[in-house]
Amino acid sequence: MYRFLERVMLAVCRFSLRHPLVVLLLAALVTIPAFVEVQKITIDPNLVRLLPGHSRASTNTVALSPVTGDGGYFTMVLSSDDTNRLVPAARAAAALVRPLEGVHTVEYEWPVEFFRRYRYLLVPNDYLSDIYSKVVGWKSELSPAGVNLLEETKKTSGETSVQSSGEDKLEGDIRQFATLSRYHFSADKKALGMIIRTTRGIDDLQGVVRLYKNLTNVAHRIEREQKVTVGIAGSHRNKVDEYNVINDDLGLATIISGGLILLVTIFGFRSLRTALLVLIPLLAGMVWGFGLIPVTVKSLNLITSFLMLILTGMGIDYAIHLVKRVEQELVDKPLSAALVDAYRNTGPSVLVSGFTTALALFILAVSDFRGFSEFGIIAAMVITSILLAMVTLMPAAIVLGHRWGFVRARDHRNEYAPLFSRKGTIVALGVVGLGLLVTALGLRFDASFRNLEFDKSKVEGAKEARDSQGKVYSSSFSPGAIYVAKDKANLDRLLEIFNQRVAEGVWLTDPKTNIVQLSETVDGVVRTRMSTNVVWKTNTTTIDVVRSLRDYAPLPGSATWLDRVQTVRLVQEEMREGDWISKITNSERRRWIEEMRDWKIPKAPRPAGIDEVPGLVRSSMISKDGKEYLAAVFPSIDRKGANNAIRFTKEIYDLVPADQAERERLGIGGVRGPVGETPVFAEIVMIVKGEVF
Repeated sequence: MYRFLERVMLAVCRFSLRHPLVVLLLAALVTIPAFVEVQKITIDPNLVRLLPGHSRASTNTVALSPVTGDGGYFTMVLSSDDTNRLVPAARAAAALVRPLEGVHTVEYEWPVEFFRRYRYLLVPNDYLSDIYSKVVGWKSELSPAGVNLLEETKKTSGETSVQSSGEDKLEGDIRQFATLSRYHFSADKKALGMIIRTTRGIDDLQGVVRLYKNLTNVAHRIEREQKVTVGIAGSHRNKVDEYNVINDDLGLATIISGGLILLVTIFGFRSLRTALLVLIPLLAGMVWGFGLIPVTVKSLNLITSFLMLILTGMGIDYAIHLVKRVEQELVDKPLSAALVDAYRNTGPSVLVSGFTTALALFILAVSDFRGFSEFGIIAAMVITSILLAMVTLMPAAIVLGHRWGFVRARDHRNEYAPLFSRKGTIVALGVVGLGLLVTALGLRFDASFRNLEFDKSKVEGAKEARDSQGKVYSSSFSPGAIYVAKDKANLDRLLEIFNQRVAEGVWLTDPKTNIVQLSETVDGVVRTRMSTNVVWKTNTTTIDVVRSLRDYAPLPGSATWLDRVQTVRLVQEEMREGDWISKITNSERRRWIEEMRDWKIPKAPRPAGIDEVPGLVRSSMISKDGKEYLAAVFPSIDRKGANNAIRFTKEIYDLVPADQAERERLGIGGVRGPVGETPVFAEIVMIVKGEVF
């Protein structure tokens, strides 16, 4: 193989000595169509693309995202000191937003008539339980003697409000049932929110980015025409900001790395013209390699988008070695002999070194994580193309460079001196090796997605938009995962399974079977037998709550409905007992407590029918074709922690098995899912942790 490569290179060198322009013309004929293909390359930021096609998160996302989305959303918050401007501005904005591509629904009104009819019987059970606990706590803190302990807490802490963030969320969630406002107003009525749900999510991030640009244009128009301030936030805004930061960093890194490579090459050859001569074959080879991407892996992903920077730094070595060797040979030889001898002595070594690197990277192609596998495929293709350019194009470039005075005889033998003696070198290498070993032993896998986040404070308008959203919406609408049930029976059975897990609070995994020797005495005879003992790992549940249309329309006579009615009555009893409410200094809190206290519960209350729930509520809880029911699962743990995301994903996968026969056995044969960001992130991390070493 070595001899074959040597013969090929020498043949190319001899042809290039006679016809360098012909070689350059042939190279251009290959480079031009390759460059056209390079223009077709796109960066696909779809995280699902990083997963193997057979993974559960991938198949679910591809199948269900067009039906459900991923739970992500935008919010558009309009603010003004003149409250009368907000509703007309919201109507104008909604009229412009609804026709935009990628918009599923636009919500800025509450179904007031529906809320007025059922009032607090629409509040989900978990909220009611929290309200009951808070009311009992507030009541106990306000002593019968009239000493307002809440007021004392406020004075001691120096804060302007005694409300904790949890209380803010709780009161924000209950406020609408107390005030019966028609629009999504903030408490001070100086901000009006609009929830914009999209048709797609992380499986079409570029579409989300385009929609954000269109929403930004709408916001500017509304600000100009309606004289209000408009901010755009929501879970999708975070993704868009991350996408833009990556693109900006990629462009900046390309400029910096390209400039540094050029500067180092100029410094190494002490000539700008020689540096450019070295770079031309390298760039041609990279164009050839990247031109294959549209017909192989189709596009770049978030991992491979930085490959150009890496491969430029790797590929420049081959060109430098060859040109430096030719310059050395020119010291005592004519160009024809110098070029042939340089390629005879150095060329095969460069090729073997390059092919070894390409092969090592190509081994990554077997990885299940497509971020690794596509990295290996592309790197192998581009390095091979660069090596091909070094063999076919570089000799002709050197010939022309010598004719034009770019490549000259230069003796490099005296350009360096050893820094250490042989013993010193061995000692230095030993110290470096020991340091690397100690460092490797100290390496830890960072399991927090938060440490990957960019500095959001540097994104113009992002903080202001999030703050405005917080004034209107006290909690996030983005679930950890979404399931799809084809009918009410499957939905109810699914909710039963999840609610039982939440009620139990634990789940069992990782069974281990131990063989135990048992001894017993029978009729005075000691008998020994072997017994199996199964030990399970006990895990605390990661599921907080599951949201669905049943929150607004529980089954009549169900435990959920009976518990809700009973809890409303208990809360009202606590509110009506004593005069503690008058001692609350927070006027907004006192107002909603009095509203809830004075509301008269019907003598024989019945829940709303699931088909009675208005479209303003139904739209986010049914599939986009209106035929199936959604169940949104919210985790009780911080999903930004990778280990937490994995725990949550494993638990919901355990509750709703992938096997259809097993789901049929559980009574949820008509349930599909889950789909959402968290399972995707979790599977990515699980694959990376399993393969990275």
